[in-house]
Amino acid sequence: MQTETKSCRVLVTPTTFGKSDPRLRQELEAAVGEVIYNELGRPLTSEEVRARLAGIDGYIAGLDTVDRGALAGADRLKVIARYGVGVDQVDLESAARKSIVVTNTPHANSASVAELTIGLIVALARLISQNSAEVRQGTWPRARGVTIGGKTVGLLGFGSIGKEVARRLQGWSCRVIAYDPKPDHAAARELGVDLTGLNEVVAESDFLSLHLPVSQETRGMVNAEFLSRMKHGAFLINTARGELVDEVALAAAIESGHLRGAALDTLSKEPPLPENCLCRLPQVIITPHCGAHTDGAMDAMGWGSLLDCLAVLRGEDPAHPLVPKPSVTFQIKTRSAPTMYFIGVTTVKSSIMKVFPLWMRELGRPDVHLEGVDLQLHDSAENYRAAVAQIKYDPLSLGALVTGHKINLLEASRDLFDYLDPYAVICGEVSSVSKNGSALEGHAKDPITAGMSLDSLLGSGYFGRTRGEVLCLGAGGSTTAIVLHFAQKQDGADRPRRIVLVNRSPGRLEKLRAMLAQVHSDIAFEYHCNSLPEVNDEIVATLQPYSLVINATGMGKDLPGSPLTDRAIFPMNGIAWELNYRGELDFLHQALGQRESRRLTIEDGWLYFLHGWTQVIAQVLKVPIEGVLFGRLAEIAGRI
Repeated sequence: MQTETKSCRVLVTPTTFGKSDPRLRQELEAAVGEVIYNELGRPLTSEEVRARLAGIDGYIAGLDTVDRGALAGADRLKVIARYGVGVDQVDLESAARKSIVVTNTPHANSASVAELTIGLIVALARLISQNSAEVRQGTWPRARGVTIGGKTVGLLGFGSIGKEVARRLQGWSCRVIAYDPKPDHAAARELGVDLTGLNEVVAESDFLSLHLPVSQETRGMVNAEFLSRMKHGAFLINTARGELVDEVALAAAIESGHLRGAALDTLSKEPPLPENCLCRLPQVIITPHCGAHTDGAMDAMGWGSLLDCLAVLRGEDPAHPLVPKPSVTFQIKTRSAPTMYFIGVTTVKSSIMKVFPLWMRELGRPDVHLEGVDLQLHDSAENYRAAVAQIKYDPLSLGALVTGHKINLLEASRDLFDYLDPYAVICGEVSSVSKNGSALEGHAKDPITAGMSLDSLLGSGYFGRTRGEVLCLGAGGSTTAIVLHFAQKQDGADRPRRIVLVNRSPGRLEKLRAMLAQVHSDIAFEYHCNSLPEVNDEIVATLQPYSLVINATGMGKDLPGSPLTDRAIFPMNGIAWELNYRGELDFLHQALGQRESRRLTIEDGWLYFLHGWTQVIAQVLKVPIEGVLFGRLAEIAGRI
């Protein structure tokens, strides 16, 4: 049951909140009674936070010091929504004791910080800052830089940002090595990174980049002894936290010539004091903790923190909670045969239950069984976590296809996954759960399978030829995949000029809005929060001829009815795509009734079903399914 938020007061301290996207402030101010912004223009001290928390219900926090003393001023605070990833400035134990939920925005700024890291590596290698300064002083220097190709780049920390740095270095012909206390071997294999020990990374790197959080173990770790173990002439890059580095020792290592230079986006005290020894060294590049200061990152952090803050104030579950952390004991069933799962709503009715054994015989794996796991739409987090834990902890549970729960399942069990593919991260969903050795992996296959189905349905250059538009009724995982597929099309003729998104609840629409803010597409997106079929009829009436209308609501299969009334008029020469292939299929029958008069092309979800299942089976069983083999499997399924 939702709680009224108009009586709530929210403190917002990040100075960039809403600067790139004014809708952030508008949305927040419309949702709550009062918003208090940071008037100082910098992170707040503990005392300053404490003085502002009295009477505050929600707190969107920047890089403020939120320690036990600060939280002593919280008399009714329900949530601290971090505008960023790191929570080293937040006393999580004190927050938990006061029953304050703490959230963050994982992955929101990873790409932006990684891009700055690459920029700093290049700036150090080619002496860009020094050369620019000397030219401005009237000289024309001929300083010699170093190439990055053939060198070793070391990453201390191989989390989200470290992975994004490695991803961007793939085409640079350099060796990438990494250390992380919780190594992700699957991601390392995918990105061509050699995971090794801390000492090896320190000693072998020509460019050593820090991507570790601050903890008791890492605070001040880059000291004189650490620096002495670095390769002579190496460079140090820090886009993580200033508290990792002994700045006096770093300055001494550079002045002695042992290190060639350093690039720092973060310092122990920000802004630096005039006497900071690093500020006078021309070999040191210092930027003002701006790694996350891009339009995409600020929008993603803003929407992520806003949505989580409002969710808690409404009495709902936030997307990325850190405190309190759920503690659940799982009941794991020990399987006697290799088992794949179908996590859905009414799995027993699906054709796959008959098709799967025939496919396994064709693939030479008749020993693999399929078991349905029926969950309610928007089921409890405990049930989603139990389904994922069964796969993770039972040796003969191989993986699963997920439908109807792709977003909710990942939100509830993200911590159980050892690896998420890039589509899973950006879409915030998983349709495939699989294993790679002992690592549990989540993939979002829908952008691939939706793309295959759409390319087959539309052909090349469809929107350039017809100037049609797209209407997606429903904003779940399938719509997320479809929209992402269109947004990433390179040829403008394959992108519609306008996509209209309709959903009955605002949360999914806002998540889509936040995701698309990172994509920077030229498509005009419209968002409508509506549950009335009559209003959907009016939206359909605004579409151009040749437009594509998609039923992605689940209505007609998992839910009764259609998102349209029988009075809706489909666009002339349009395409009606029903994502379901079984059930009452009311939307499909409405379109069939207008096939002749509106000259419609009508498609059900059968091809989407085939691509979806074969892609996930290929991932789970580690067998390629394409070309002739896909054709054989499609023929087998068609006979059922």
